[in-house]
Amino acid sequence: GQEVATINANKDRTATLSVNDGPVLASGPPCSEQPWFAPIEFTPNGKSIVYQGGCGEPNADIYAIGANGKGLVQLTNTGTHELEPVWSPDGTRIAYVQQVTAAKCDGCDDRIWVMSADGSGAHQVTSDSDPLHDEHPSWSPDGTRLAFWRWTYQSGSVDVVSATGGAIRRIAASGSDPAWGPRGITFVDGTTNPTTLETVTPDGKVLRTVASDSGIVGDGVAVSRSGVVAYLRTNYYGRLQLVVGTGPRVMLGGLYASGTGSELAWSP
Repeated sequence: GQEVATINANKDRTATLSVNDGPVLASGPPCSEQPWFAPIEFTPNGKSIVYQGGCGEPNADIYAIGANGKGLVQLTNTGTHELEPVWSPDGTRIAYVQQVTAAKCDGCDDRIWVMSADGSGAHQVTSDSDPLHDEHPSWSPDGTRLAFWRWTYQSGSVDVVSATGGAIRRIAASGSDPAWGPRGITFVDGTTNPTTLETVTPDGKVLRTVASDSGIVGDGVAVSRSGVVAYLRTNYYGRLQLVVGTGPRVMLGGLYASGTGSELAWSP
């Protein structure tokens, strides 16, 4: 992939979205609670972008736009937040998080949903039976299952469910922010000291440590199609660094970790 989507935050708290530092594709009004246009993902063919747009009020929705700035489409429009969109490997579906309670609600439960790429056919994947947060969906390489982070204020685990819904399988008793790659599901384990990146097979039977690093940023983990793990970390001064595979820590200019999350994604 040679396309880079960029979010620019301005002093007046407005934000703009562009590709390869080209013309502004979309802009958002002042936002203090959470960033506009986050997360951002290209379709697998690199021709379109899906993103979450919206501040705390009224509601966050999901949009898609061509990488050339044309064809803006609002994919969700409900009375609650839709968050964290992620394309299926074949680009035909989008998994996302929907808040259970309508309108603004800090700490309300979240569920995983899936819809078609045009916004139709939305269906709930994880159930409302328990007061839990289901977040950070990640597709299996074949597009049949989703790994996700299920958490309460006491604990968090990495679970797997069919993309059509059904029984949920726990594959890691403690962990967050899963990223499904060809060699397994990589996730952050913040219960260890230092924090570790772990990769587990989809059946939960084989676990190996990828990295031990107290500076790991939870949202900033991505696995390439070839299985290379990359992650963001912060140094002593709070500045972001990038680690790719077993390579060195690379400073990302003067970027600092965001209080609302710093995310990482491989290009198609």
